[in-house]
Amino acid sequence: MKTKALLGISTDCTADITADMLEQYGVDVIYFYITTETGRFRDMDEITSRNVIDYIQSGKRKMLSAPPSVYEYEDFFDSQIKKYEKLIHICIGSKISHAYDNAVIAAKKYEGRITVIDSAQVSTGIAHVVLRACRLRDEKKQADEIAEALDDMKDMVSSSFSAESAEYLYYNGRIPEVAAKLCRAFNLHPILGVKNGYLKLLRIGIGNYDRVIKKYIKRQLSDKENIDNDLLFVTTAGCSVKTLNMVKKEIEKHLHFKEIIFTEASATVSGNCGPGTVGVLFVTK
Repeated sequence: MKTKALLGISTDCTADITADMLEQYGVDVIYFYITTETGRFRDMDEITSRNVIDYIQSGKRKMLSAPPSVYEYEDFFDSQIKKYEKLIHICIGSKISHAYDNAVIAAKKYEGRITVIDSAQVSTGIAHVVLRACRLRDEKKQADEIAEALDDMKDMVSSSFSAESAEYLYYNGRIPEVAAKLCRAFNLHPILGVKNGYLKLLRIGIGNYDRVIKKYIKRQLSDKENIDNDLLFVTTAGCSVKTLNMVKKEIEKHLHFKEIIFTEASATVSGNCGPGTVGVLFVTK
């Protein structure tokens, strides 16, 4: 009989972690769902960010994203607890999605064997928390020690995005209609960030979008002394290779990171922010 591993780490697909990294760190993922006029699909497994962007650009606006239900979390946790004595599951921020609430309810069934963590983050901001959990697991830390360390880490993660258009944010209720109209009329570009667990409109970029991206990167990386330069995630949706190269060059102009990992946003994230979105996500000291 195969012996169970002592501790497993899992997360939501909204962490936007690459398949290679999931395999490398031994992290399992539960999928969110996207509902369109043509059906309901598992994010990353049955539908991609490119599919969602093409769908919306075709003129169709009916697209809803939803976290797994309590029952789907129970099924997922059942599969995990067969492999591990204990599990730490790291969710998208509870003030951004109901995923955390559903996972907490589902975890009650397992009488303390599953710890659900509210990352208070989105996209690869979650990934930073997940990787920290994996490192602590590999150092043989106990589940309660890891949970405490992750709770201390939440406010140290900087998650932000520059969105080319306000339309997708408006469709999904992230910004009011008046803000979307102003952006449309004056060529404005929303800059979003996670603050106190909420995804908020931080400021507006004006004019040429390439220049807006450059200013956004410069501003995010301006506090060099307080940025941990071990790892930077660049998470994008529907960007050209030219834009990705420009982003990498701009980052290197301002701050050297030991590792920069580019990831494509999940369908859930892409459907909310739209094509042309660029995010730089890092940990502060």
